[in-house]
Amino acid sequence: MILMRPTPETQAELARLVAPIRARLALLARQERLQRVAAGIGKWLAVMGLLLVLCCLLDEVIDRQGGTPIWFRLFMSIGQVGFGLFLGWLWLVRPILEKLTLARLALSVESVTDGLDHELVTALDYLQGEGVMAHDGLVAEVARRGAKLAERASFEKALPTGRSSKALFRALAGLAPLILLLIVAPVWMLALLQRQLGLDIAIPRSIQVTLVGPIVLPEGEEGQVTAVVKLGQGDPNTEGMVGKLVYRGKDGSRRELPFFVPAQSVYRSNEWIASIPADLSSGKVQAFFGSARSEKVDLVRLVRPILTVGAAKVDLPSWVGKRPDGSPWPGHAEAGDLGGWVGSTATISLVASTPLLSLEFKRISGEGSTQVTEVIPVNIHPGESTAHISLALGVGDKLWQAEAVSVDGLASRNPLRRRVEVWQEIPPQVELLSELMIPDTAGSLLLGKNKTTALRQALEEHEVDGVPVPIGGRFRVAYSATSRAGIASARMVYRVNSQDWKTFPLPLVPGSGTEGAFIPELGVFEKTPEEGEVTFHPVKAADPNLSPGGNEAGGRIDFRVAPIQGLRPGDRIEYAIEVTDRHPTGLVGRSPSRFKDAVGLEDFLAWWSRREREQEKLRDLRLRQGAVFEGYFPRSTPSPQIR
Repeated sequence: MILMRPTPETQAELARLVAPIRARLALLARQERLQRVAAGIGKWLAVMGLLLVLCCLLDEVIDRQGGTPIWFRLFMSIGQVGFGLFLGWLWLVRPILEKLTLARLALSVESVTDGLDHELVTALDYLQGEGVMAHDGLVAEVARRGAKLAERASFEKALPTGRSSKALFRALAGLAPLILLLIVAPVWMLALLQRQLGLDIAIPRSIQVTLVGPIVLPEGEEGQVTAVVKLGQGDPNTEGMVGKLVYRGKDGSRRELPFFVPAQSVYRSNEWIASIPADLSSGKVQAFFGSARSEKVDLVRLVRPILTVGAAKVDLPSWVGKRPDGSPWPGHAEAGDLGGWVGSTATISLVASTPLLSLEFKRISGEGSTQVTEVIPVNIHPGESTAHISLALGVGDKLWQAEAVSVDGLASRNPLRRRVEVWQEIPPQVELLSELMIPDTAGSLLLGKNKTTALRQALEEHEVDGVPVPIGGRFRVAYSATSRAGIASARMVYRVNSQDWKTFPLPLVPGSGTEGAFIPELGVFEKTPEEGEVTFHPVKAADPNLSPGGNEAGGRIDFRVAPIQGLRPGDRIEYAIEVTDRHPTGLVGRSPSRFKDAVGLEDFLAWWSRREREQEKLRDLRLRQGAVFEGYFPRSTPSPQIR
């Protein structure tokens, strides 16, 4: 007999005979792997379940002693993950990756099947070209016999029995403590499990401690934190209980602050207070009462909003007039302090240092018991830091103030306050000037001289106050007037012997500019001749862009008495000047009255002669007084003799 490797024909026959066996062995391999995975999962769940419960209980024990450090909880979590990965490789991944050969599976089947004596293994070896050399007929016969016997063999018996049940039992046994704790104390156990996952939450106790957060306090200010302590059914009252607030800063600093109870109570719910010093910055706080503690709450330090005046202006009422460009004349608005007439419109822009939630603007009028506060609506959207307020100045306004609340809920520490000055509506001030008979123009009187000195000299030399008026003659009336509201018109009023008052209109003299500057102290222009009149002239502003002008006015007339019917010597004429300002109601100011006696021509000349003699005596007296002090003053001669 010749020994040789199986021929191709024999190989084909072997493949046909062994194909059903290989398919059944492949199915057996999959079942083997599944059972190995099930067994590995059971062991992994059992060990990891017990380890997880052990770590949770260890966390509970350490936490009751003052708190489990975060680094220790992190160490336990990493250790569990690492150990779980190791066991997963050992019991799950490695068995799956381990190679299961068909020959090994065939041996397992032959070991539980009667009549098979390596026929399956031999047939598989020859099919794979690994068998020893033999006659083709023998090889084929062995394969046929193995295939026939394999048809009635139970391949499933080749796998160990009970592995799945054992895996389930192990898993349930290992997870039983965890499941039991979740059933008995679900809230407590879930909190422990969350801590194992790295969450920084408090472990529930029978005493519940709650801090409401986040806690927002102003930067650099003291504050308070409130903890609500709720006792369990079997717990005693809070008498004798000691609590502390633990602060942990972002820089790693730590500080303990005591809790106190403002009003001690034995009820089952109490509020405890802890004071936060001004030097504590942002961080986290947690309340501790024995083994009970609250969740960690953020302590946030924020800056209170600070209000400043970005811009302010006051537009005076329309009756004041318009500027050359057509805009309203401005009132007083410096750094937010306001001033103007009643009815003026003030516009204020407020700027906050932080985004705002709301802003309250108040107008304060009156004083003392009559003080009235009015809230002015402000349209501001949350998150904006600029607000615009418009208000009309009213009678009695004294102050305005603004308070802001930031989007973080912090109010401005001190309200922003500014003064409001509502200009008083005072009637114009009117004064009758001295009667002067100047021989030339007013400008020549002042030419080359100090204005004050020249006016004093004019009073000494040319003043004719008290001169009577001859029948059919005239007398001089000069006046000046001032008003903050501006002067609109003027008139002269007079009466004879206390009879009814009569009005003499004083037309406006705008001035053309050729008459020179107006001199309010004399009531005329520089170039007005002695016999000239200026009935009424409001003084224009030096710069028409800065002031509406007209706050000062004056005039000079020679009032003729001839038109007064029935005037006789001995009658007394009472007269005054009235002016009206620009207010809509037209406030009227009036000068003190003066009197003129009506006389005949002879009496007038006699009065004038007496005045001339008095003036001559006064001039001689001044000359004699000047000689006494001659030489004592600069540029006076001769010099006094040395004695």
